[in-house]
Amino acid sequence: KTVNDVLAPDQAAIAMEALREAGREGIADGRCICISLPNGETRWFELSVAKRSSAGSTTTLLALSRDITERKRAEEATNSIRTQLLSVLQTMPDMVWVKNMDGVYLLCNHAFEQLTGKAESEVVGKTDFDLFAPERARYFRDTDKEAAETGGILVGEEWVVSEENGQSVLLETRKVPVMDAGGEIVGVLGVARDVTELNVSRQKIHQMAFYDPLTSLPNRALFNDRLRQMITSAGSLGRRAGVMLIDIDHFKAVNDTMGHPVGDDLLCQAGGRLNASVRGYDTVARLGGDEFAILLPDISQGDDLGRIAN
Repeated sequence: KTVNDVLAPDQAAIAMEALREAGREGIADGRCICISLPNGETRWFELSVAKRSSAGSTTTLLALSRDITERKRAEEATNSIRTQLLSVLQTMPDMVWVKNMDGVYLLCNHAFEQLTGKAESEVVGKTDFDLFAPERARYFRDTDKEAAETGGILVGEEWVVSEENGQSVLLETRKVPVMDAGGEIVGVLGVARDVTELNVSRQKIHQMAFYDPLTSLPNRALFNDRLRQMITSAGSLGRRAGVMLIDIDHFKAVNDTMGHPVGDDLLCQAGGRLNASVRGYDTVARLGGDEFAILLPDISQGDDLGRIAN
């Protein structure tokens, strides 16, 4: 029987191409065919064909087939998992990318495409210097090297400009080295999350925790913290420091006769004037009500406080 009699048409075409190549080149290998056995099972075979020397004009070919079904199934399972992982990467809101040790991009997901304003096909094969400003690209390259050298997860925050809308976004970036089967570092995997809104929330929480909502001056908690720091610093350096406590006379009468909005405005003006009257490294705080306090580190002479008060 001929090859076409034994194999299905599509598989016979693959086998015949291997035979023709061996006839021309003397050898052909690497082609795989799928055969359905009589029991209904499907097996994969890898063909190796060699041209044999023979008398006369007749060409003889020797074909060997190796059952690679298990390897093929493992490859299909790996490819299926890879496809699933890539699908997950494309739907993730976080930016994901992989670079080799030369800083060349090997893959990226849709979120990264939105950041750079370029499709994956335009990113793969390029470096940061092709995609970002030189200063930013050097920073990315340095952190890639640091992640590879440390051998662990490198976490940092960095501001970048989104090409999608032109706005600055704060990214929390995690970079980890990628290793091959032999344990050698061959690249860097990066995952970045937009934490711009989270950063705004952090600032609001910090503002609420340590600053007076009416005057925007440091509140009692921040005053106490800076007071402890000032005392420690003055003691260790052998310097003088001062504290001034100030309140507004007859403030209750202002509130009672003119109303709380006028009283609030008075407190804001008082806080602003006090803040404008001291040095840049001094602290003016509102302790509550009409009570203010001023921290004055690095006082040269004992009567400096009197002069400042006047």
